[in-house]
Amino acid sequence: MKRLPAALLVLFIVDFITDSFIAASYNNNFRYASKGLLMPLLLVFFIAGIKNGASSVDKKYIQPVCFALLFSFLGDVLLVKDGSLYFMLGIAAFLIAHIFYIILFCRIQPFTRNNSVFILISGAAIVGYVALLDFLFWPKITQQSLAIPVVTYSMVLGAMLFTALNLINKKGVPKKIITSLVFGAALFVLSDSIIAFNKFYLSTPVNGFYVMSTYCLAQFLIVNGAMKFSNDYIHNN
Repeated sequence: MKRLPAALLVLFIVDFITDSFIAASYNNNFRYASKGLLMPLLLVFFIAGIKNGASSVDKKYIQPVCFALLFSFLGDVLLVKDGSLYFMLGIAAFLIAHIFYIILFCRIQPFTRNNSVFILISGAAIVGYVALLDFLFWPKITQQSLAIPVVTYSMVLGAMLFTALNLINKKGVPKKIITSLVFGAALFVLSDSIIAFNKFYLSTPVNGFYVMSTYCLAQFLIVNGAMKFSNDYIHNN
């Protein structure tokens, strides 16, 4: 790894640790800085790590990642403040971020009839998971008049994981790249699921450290996988 990306990755980890301590102190004013820096650092890490600039072929893989991180940054900042309005704006920003990740995954590996069995099985499993969560959260989300935004978000989140799982069918790409992308998407779902359980189901919320650790690792794995895909696969094919 080049020095600049490595230094940025260290800063990202340091900022995550700092944000964890600030979150534990419930000082939201400082979190605008600590949490707000996470995705910009990861974005610069991603851009700095791309080899020899970006060709026209690379850009269709690079641009969705950049936009996903920008909207994730907006979501992070909006969700620092409590309140239904900020919650809805925050999940709207993350919904758009997930759409850009869906675009990325579909560009890497489009759906084909040859993989219909895999698609049906994985799709059914994801639909079942999303439906179960919406069923569990339904009393609270209807009470808070959040049914439409939460259900819509859960569907897009499930679609993001669905398109990520389809990457397993990609031929010729090193397994470590696919693994990074798929596990990143799965951890993103886990992080959002913890947030949803905390807000809509659990009487004693899960510590926010687990939300942020799974979220930051998820974003890093997706970004690193996309960077490796551009550097190690696109440039060599």
